[in-house]
Amino acid sequence: MSHSTFLSMRALTDALVAKLKAIRWNAEAAFDQVTPFDVTDLELAIQELAATGNRVCLVVIHSEQFEHEVSGHDLHITHSVPITLLLADKNFSDRQSAFFGDQRTAGALTLRDLVLGLDPRGNPNFLGKLTAQTYVAPTNGMPFIVNQELRDKLSGFGVWSLSCDVIGGAQQMPLGDAPIV
Repeated sequence: MSHSTFLSMRALTDALVAKLKAIRWNAEAAFDQVTPFDVTDLELAIQELAATGNRVCLVVIHSEQFEHEVSGHDLHITHSVPITLLLADKNFSDRQSAFFGDQRTAGALTLRDLVLGLDPRGNPNFLGKLTAQTYVAPTNGMPFIVNQELRDKLSGFGVWSLSCDVIGGAQQMPLGDAPIV
């Protein structure tokens, strides 16, 4: 008998977005907008979001990975999904504040700290348990680097790219006794 705890990609995306929307900065939502986006044109995504809000987060799902192992007459499969969060803030009068933050602007690095659970005020932590069967772990982060043309269009924006793995979900299925020919 087969048993699976895999999440559908839609359910996984919805859980990621809901958890990010729960993060607070100065008693308000940390992000004006949290949006899933495909990986095909991240520069376009940043431009679109630049027009919609100050503090934004793009959730980009790159792929999915499966690992498998045969144990006796069963096949065991585990699942992981690499994602990138593009954490952006804007301050048209001071691009450095958009990246580093100030009294009125959270800044991309503060948004990164909030997502990583480094807020001493007890913000919900994005990392760790996502659902009963999945968890989120960071893998690396860096400034989001764009070409000069896009940098001119995004003047006043600071963007941090945080890569994570969503790990979890498993499937177990019997292999049967004989091959089908």
